[in-house]
Amino acid sequence: MFDFQPLLGGKDLIDINRALLDQVKAVRAKGFSTATANRYMALVRTILRKACNEWEWLDRVPKVGMFHDAEGRIRSLSRDEYERLISQLPSHLADMAQFSVATGLRQANVTGLKWKQISLERRHLWVSATDHKNGRSQHVALWFR
Repeated sequence: MFDFQPLLGGKDLIDINRALLDQVKAVRAKGFSTATANRYMALVRTILRKACNEWEWLDRVPKVGMFHDAEGRIRSLSRDEYERLISQLPSHLADMAQFSVATGLRQANVTGLKWKQISLERRHLWVSATDHKNGRSQHVALWFR
């Protein structure tokens, strides 16, 4: 739970500036991960943006600095883990898991695929940006026998 009181309690919105936000960010970073500090700062940023854009209590929003997150952990199943997983799944889920592993698509993209997104002649499928979690379209080559 985030406690705003020690850092921002009693402050008028107009008194919240970049320097104070940088101080808040530094305090939040002590004893917390950068991801936790970023969540705290994102909440502060959201409140300030609402105060400016929706409620018109502020003329402008100070820039809220965020920490750069390190790349997430990248891990793949070993061949043994993959085979154990497939052997434990019912056949309809095993097929979907094999397709997901082969294409790198998420469950929502696999279950939401439509035939218009697949070209068997060109051995290709695509997921539009609006259907993809990261907001970018994805094209996948299909290699089958």
